[in-house]
Amino acid sequence: MIVTTPTVPIYCNESIHRKNLERTILFLALLFLILTIPGYSTIRYVKAGNPTPVAPYTTWATACDSIQKVVDISLSGDTIMIGSGIYKEQVRSDRSNIILSFIGTDVDSCIFDLSGYPPEGQEYISMYVRHSIQVENLQFITTIQINDHYGIFVGNGIDTKTIKIKNCDFNNLNDCIVAFTITGEISENHFYNIAKAIQVNDAPSSGEYINIKNNTIVRSLSWGISCKFGNIYNNWIILEQGDGILGSSLFQTNLKVYNNLITKYFHDPYEEGITWVRNKIINNVVIGMEIGISPETGTEVKNNIIANSSNTALSFWDSNSPIGNDINYNLFYQNKKISSNLSWFNPDTTIYYTSDPMFENPDSNNFLLQMFSPLINAGDPNILDVDGSRSDVGLYGGPYGQSYQYKDLPPKKPKVISAT
Repeated sequence: MIVTTPTVPIYCNESIHRKNLERTILFLALLFLILTIPGYSTIRYVKAGNPTPVAPYTTWATACDSIQKVVDISLSGDTIMIGSGIYKEQVRSDRSNIILSFIGTDVDSCIFDLSGYPPEGQEYISMYVRHSIQVENLQFITTIQINDHYGIFVGNGIDTKTIKIKNCDFNNLNDCIVAFTITGEISENHFYNIAKAIQVNDAPSSGEYINIKNNTIVRSLSWGISCKFGNIYNNWIILEQGDGILGSSLFQTNLKVYNNLITKYFHDPYEEGITWVRNKIINNVVIGMEIGISPETGTEVKNNIIANSSNTALSFWDSNSPIGNDINYNLFYQNKKISSNLSWFNPDTTIYYTSDPMFENPDSNNFLLQMFSPLINAGDPNILDVDGSRSDVGLYGGPYGQSYQYKDLPPKKPKVISAT
């Protein structure tokens, strides 16, 4: 009998080596993850007039009496909790590639106040940063006279900043929110008696376009929202002067403008509702402007209500503007004329309506449709309402309608207090 030495098949050795290699890779991956996870962010506190501030300001008892001092020692990811009080300082953060959060405890009592600064001759800014930020529950105010005062300025730079500005009030400022190269959202803010509510310049170099939604803008003087690249929806813009929503006349734009109300506080035959916008203008209501909508080349203009325009409902800057547009299912009611140039755009070649829209209560800025309005289920059949039916013409018929903050309680028309 021949005795042979047992041999281990080579594939078993390969299996053992493979398992050891996988364990080594897993261990190195876990080690790398542990070493690269940042530490927990710190919450730092600010309380106006606190007599016992002690750095690093991590309790209300030791809260700092200056927002700037806290900003100077904060690390990326930190949250700055701001207590009730009036803060008259200008806060500035010139660092980049960080994120800080500024959270007020109550929007009515956490106040940035620039009224003590000269109204003109220099730009005074409540909050200037060059990095990503989150700002919530704060109020930004200044003197009622014409001024060069800003609320929030997110500075220049080619890197994309992520911002979230939510549930803040802005009153009497010249510029409320100005930002460059950003992504994120500006939502649920209230602007009153200001020159410019929101200005967003430049497309983000990475990430999604900015979402500007659910804001109320009342008595703006220059414009409500100026943006070149973004999604603008569910905003109420009640102008005193100026334009409602504008893109750019000089540069390429890419905007989706849905479910916005644009009207005037005082009847005045000037300015435009939605202008210099390219891409989509859907389910908006534009009332009482000089010009209702001025779309750029290649824009879908559908399901809008344009009424009481003192000049024209649809205006085109040149013969190139109407090229590639899809303009259908809009209501044109009691405008001086529908098109600025019939040779460029003839409404007889489109599907459109001219009947009374039957708003619920325009005197209270309630531009929802009554139950028997002819515009119910009269919009583009390819756009579905929130209940799955064919879309309405006007507000809430588009894809963003279900999230509209003011659907059940539109903002009230402010009372005019006359000087005596």
